[in-house]
This record gives sequence, C-alpha cells and structure tokens, in this order.
Amino acid sequence: MASGFSFQTKVTSVFAALLAIVLLIAFAVVYKVITDSTFRQIESQLSYSRNAVDHQLAERMDSLRESTQILARDFGFRKAVATGDIPTIKSVSDNFSTRTEASRIMVADLNGQLLADTQLTDADRGQALQEHLRNADKNGIADGMLVLDGTVYQFAIAPIQAPDPVGYLVVAKALDIGFIRKLQSSLPGNIDISFLARNASHSTSLITSTLTDIQRAALIPIVTDTTAQPSESFQATLDGIDYVLGVQDINARHPEMPVQAVLQYSLTVALAPYKPLYLTLLAILAGGLVFGILGAHGVSRSVIRPLLTLVQATLRIKAGHYDAPVTMRQRDEIGQLADAFNLMMQGIAEREEHIQRQAEYDALTGLPNRRYVDSRLPTIATACLDDERGFSALLVCIERYSEINSTLGHEVGDKLIHAIGRKLLGAVKSTDTVARIGSDTFAAIVLHTGPEEIPGLAERMLALFEAPFKVDGITIDVSAHIGAACYPEHTEEPCTLLRRADRAAYTASDTLARFALYDPRSDTSKKIRLSLMGELRDALANDGFMLHYQPQIDIRSQRLMRVEALIRWEHPDLGFLPPDQFVPLAERTGDIHRLTHWVLDQGIRQLAAWSRRGLDIGMSINLSAKDLLDRHLPQKLAALLETHGVAAQRLMLEITESALMQQPEHALGILQSFRDMGVDISVDDFGTGYSSLTYLSRFPVSELKIDKSFVMHMDKNPQDLSIVHSVIDLGHRLSLQVVSEGVEHDALLEQLKSLDCDLAQGYGIARPMAAADFEVWIGRNYPDLLNNKRPILVADNTP
Repeated sequence: MASGFSFQTKVTSVFAALLAIVLLIAFAVVYKVITDSTFRQIESQLSYSRNAVDHQLAERMDSLRESTQILARDFGFRKAVATGDIPTIKSVSDNFSTRTEASRIMVADLNGQLLADTQLTDADRGQALQEHLRNADKNGIADGMLVLDGTVYQFAIAPIQAPDPVGYLVVAKALDIGFIRKLQSSLPGNIDISFLARNASHSTSLITSTLTDIQRAALIPIVTDTTAQPSESFQATLDGIDYVLGVQDINARHPEMPVQAVLQYSLTVALAPYKPLYLTLLAILAGGLVFGILGAHGVSRSVIRPLLTLVQATLRIKAGHYDAPVTMRQRDEIGQLADAFNLMMQGIAEREEHIQRQAEYDALTGLPNRRYVDSRLPTIATACLDDERGFSALLVCIERYSEINSTLGHEVGDKLIHAIGRKLLGAVKSTDTVARIGSDTFAAIVLHTGPEEIPGLAERMLALFEAPFKVDGITIDVSAHIGAACYPEHTEEPCTLLRRADRAAYTASDTLARFALYDPRSDTSKKIRLSLMGELRDALANDGFMLHYQPQIDIRSQRLMRVEALIRWEHPDLGFLPPDQFVPLAERTGDIHRLTHWVLDQGIRQLAAWSRRGLDIGMSINLSAKDLLDRHLPQKLAALLETHGVAAQRLMLEITESALMQQPEHALGILQSFRDMGVDISVDDFGTGYSSLTYLSRFPVSELKIDKSFVMHMDKNPQDLSIVHSVIDLGHRLSLQVVSEGVEHDALLEQLKSLDCDLAQGYGIARPMAAADFEVWIGRNYPDLLNNKRPILVADNTP
C-alpha cells in the first residue's frame, strides 16, 4: 500500500528524528556525567562523615568513662551509697548530670538492683544492666550501647568502692535528636542522620532520625534488605526524594545490641544547582531541533523540487512526448541527474522509434506489416468517407512459396519475396499502401476504389507474375492468386476488411481462380462448416450416420461381385449431406479415425449379416489419407474381421491416388500389413492424381479404379476414351483388376466391355442404396442369391 506521506515529509521527519536522537543522547550523556560526578562527591562526603561520626562517638565515649570514674571516686557519693542514703545519691546524681550533660545517671547495688535513676527508679531497669554490671565487676569498668525505654544510650559503668565495693555507677548519654542535630551541624553538606538498632530477634527499629516520619518508615526496609557493604554507598528513594545512603556500624563491646548510623545525602538537593544548567541545555537542544527541522525541510525541498521536475518529465515520457528536455540551473549531482535523464529520454525515443518500426514493418522487405495496416485502416476509412469514396484491400497470395523455400533455400526465398514486394509497390500509387502480412501474402490498400475497379487492378497485379523472377542466377516461375474486399461495400468495420479479403483469397484458391471478390455467402458457408465440426461428433456418438451400398458387377458375366460402402449423413436441419462436405471436416478435427472405424465396423457387420442369408459378396470401403497415418489401423481391422467372422478376402480397401503419394514410404508399410492379412487394396480415382508408376509397381495393390470424370463422357470425348483405354491396358499389364465408375447407361457398359474392363459401377447399374433397398434390388435382379427371403433391414451382432 502506498504511503500517505510525501518524500519531502519523510526526509524532514527522518532528519529531525535523527537530530532529536543525537540531541537526546547528548543531553543524556551530560546528565549522566553530572549525576555520576555528584554521586562520587556525595560518596566522598559520606565517607568523611562516617569517619567523623565514629570519631565523635568515640570522644563522647571517652568523656563518659572519665565522668564515670570521677563520680565513682567522689567521697561523699561513695559514703551515701555505702550508707544507703538515697536522697543524697539522687541529689549528687542530679547535680552531676546537670554539670556533665549526662542524659541519665543510675546507681545499682551489688545485686544489680537500681538504687537511684535520674529518669526513673524501676527495678526492671537493672535487668537490662545485669550483663554490663558483671562486665564492670570483672573488668573494673564497662561501656557500650544500651537501649532503655526505646532510647539508645552510650554508657559507662564503674564500681563504687568504700573501700570495698558497695554498688555500681552508670552514666549514660542518649543518642537523641539533640545530639543528632549537633552531630549533623558538624558534618559537611546537607546530610541527614538516622540511628537504627537491632534486637536479639534481629528485627530493626529506628531510634532517632532527622528524616520525616514517612521517610523514616521507608528507611528501615531499605537498610534491612540492602546487600551493600558497610563501606559502600547506595542510592534509594525516600518519599519521592532520591538519597545516597551510607551505613556505618557503630563499634560496641557487646554486639548483641548492634547499632547502625545511617547517613542520608539528598541527591535531589545535590543536583538542584544544576537545574538551571539542565533547563539551559534543554532550551539549546529544543532550539537546535527546531533549526535542524527547518534546515532539513529546506534541504529536502531543494532535492524534491528537481525530483518533481523529473517526475513531470517522466509523465510526459509515459504519454509519449520526448520533445521537452529537463532544464535545471543546478550544476551539482541533481543537475548531472537531469542531464542523464535527458540522455535517457533521447535514448528511449530512439529505441521506441526503432521498436515501433520493428513492430509495424517487415524486416525482410521493409514494407509495413499486418499490425501497421490494422492500426491504419480506421484512419484510412475516416479519410475516404470524408471524400465520399471507399477503398479496397487486395491480398496477393504467392503460390508454392514453401516449396520454393524448401527446394532452393530460405536465402533465395527471402530475396524472391523482397523482389515481389518491390514490384507490387511499383504497381500502386504513392498514396496507396503495400504491406507484407504473412510469409507468402502481401496486402495492397488502394484508396478511392470500389468493386468495379477491382478486376482491372487485380489483373494488373497478376500481370507482374507473368514474367519469371531471376534470383542469384536462378529463374523462378511464380504464380499468385488474389482475394479482394471493398470498404464500405463489403464491411462497415474497417478492421474486418483484411479478413474479408482473406476469405476471398480462400475462395480463389478453392476454385482454382486467379482472382475472387468477397462474397458474403462464403462467410455463411464457413459458419456452416464450423457448426458441422461440432455436430459431426454428436452424430458419431448418437448413430447419426448410415451406410449406403452401390453394386459393382462383372462386365463380362454381369454377375454381382461386391458393393461399395458409402457413408451418408441425414442432417436434421440441412438434410442430406454428401461425404465431400463432412469427410474433410472430420480430417481437420481429427475425428476421421473414429469415422473410419465406424464405417469399417458397420460394413463388416453387414457383410456378416448377408453371409448368414447366403449372400457371399465382397465389399469395398474407402480410407482417408489420414487413415494411412494410423499405425494401429491394421490391428483394429483384423479385430473387427475376427469379431464378426468375416474372411479378409471379402474386403477391398479403396485409397485415393493422391493419398498414397502424400507419404508413400509410410503408406507402403500400412498397405503391406493389409495385404498380409488377405485384404485387397484398390487405387481409387486413378488418373486424377500424380502417382509415379515406380511407386505404383511397389504398392501391394490389386486393383485400379478409373475416376468417373473420364468414364462418363468417353462415348463423346475421344480423349477420355483414350485415357480409359490406356488405364485399362496399364492395369492389365501390371496384373491388376480394373474397375470403372461413373457408368451412367448401357452404351458405356458396352464400350467398357469392348475395352476389356473388368468391373463397373454407376447410376446406370444401380444407385447407392440402404441395406433394405439393396436386398430388394437383389431380389429383383439376382433372385437366386439370397437363400433366406426374410429381409434384413439392420445388420445385427449375431456371429
């Protein structure tokens, strides 16, 4: 399917898309570089900050230890603990807490029970300190991290001795928001700090943080699930804000309560200074894209406009106009393309002219051909009708041209055709047209002529062939016949004029005339023949044919020797049709073999039926020239004779003299097969063909049949009588039986008897009859031949 976008739009779109991709890649690279650089800077600051947090927590722990030792050595404090003076303990603890900024001071007895707590006094608090108190008793001091009431404390524990141990002092400082804020202010950049703790069940809880509540809730699962090493930074999103996180494990002596410091550096805040840069870069990219699109549009337009010019030129070429070259001012590649296009257009024009000439002119003679004539006839007809005059087409058909070609060679034949074309061209006016429309056919289109001028014109053209042609020193006699048709007398459609003239040429050839003018009745006859071709097959399939039988008698004894089987067709519309009207059609359509087989089958079947009646006579059946090409015919005939129980000697096959000479060598083999079966062969229509006596002596024939055209008028024509006498004498000298057909009366029969002819047939003896009529004729003329007087109207299949 064709696209709905123009080439210019496509070029601009592709260029703009490529430019946009390049600009976006550039923007992405810049953004990536800035982001990576910022990330590395944040990592560096987070690394420094983790060390700073470690350092400050360590200093704080050292301060706690020192403060704890100082208070534990205070005399008044030790005395109050030793005597159990709880008010004094609380008072001293509160004062010391205020002075040292300790978040919480607790005093426990040697059993770990709290005696005083600056926050609360609760025996349960001692349970959380038991392990640390034992460590202090063992090591003299203990410190670390402690979670009390949901608050993480840094603590230090020292024993109270007066002079023996009387209790324990716990000084703790909370990792609260105040401490984190103070710690945050000491770190570079905008860093948030969160402290997380894990209990014995490994669940993580947030102790305190500078983050918002929503961000705090999101932080715990991120830190819990992270696979990053403690020294690695990683990126995470908290409440829609990108952060770079660094996790720092706070070293403690008791890992059962691990505490992590999580430093969060806002990547969004870190990248904020670059926002103007991004906006500026985006503006530059958008402007570059706009200018790029405008530039691409301009470039594509500079390419498209010349191409559109070339497209218009192409459309002119398509319409057959080659006289308008493409003109362009550009001298670049487009200009070179235009020059090449002009050369191509010129070449196409020359080749089309050459092709047109080849298509409309004969290469051998240089004359127009049939295509040229057909294309010109409507124009000629219009011009002639404007002058109220018609025109004529004469088809000059050269006879025996194929024989000249095969005998003298195609080179001589070509030169002869060329010479004939030159002569015909000189026989017409310069305004007329002579064309070669076939290998051996010329057409002359003669203007302003009608049927009355055709005979003289045809005679003038035929006179060109009276003198022989000389080609390469060879004298060649050439004959021709002409068919002519006139417009508008013979057709109202100019394109059918040549077909009418061709029909007239066929008429001239069939009637052996030198010239024929188109007769509309010939088309009717042709249509009838075409119709008969199809109806003939139907007649074969539906038993539409019948056989008639004509007697052949021995001239001397007047005895009935055999009958000739003659096929008849009673057409439902056209009535009786003689064989010469449909047998040639069967030969053309290829149905002759089926027709011959039907005749052989019906004739042999009838012979068998007559034999059962006691009538033992022979039968002659005609074969077509096409039948001699059927190499299976002898086997088919032998099968029919065997099927019906008829002796081969009772059958005579008649073959015309011309049929024997079409392919004599092939015919000789077929005829020999018939003779080997015992079937006799008769040469029909002898004297009308062109058989050689040499071939005749070689053929296995047993009979000559003189054509009736010589017999019918021999009593009045001495030449016919001489021919008949000569044929009879020739046949007898060749040991052949001679049959004369066309015996119309008794005088001819007596003459044939005097010439010693053997057999005779004709209307003077009997006409061809159906089987039933033939039996009536036998009963009247040869009553003793039929033993069974019951008539046999139709031959049956009884063996």
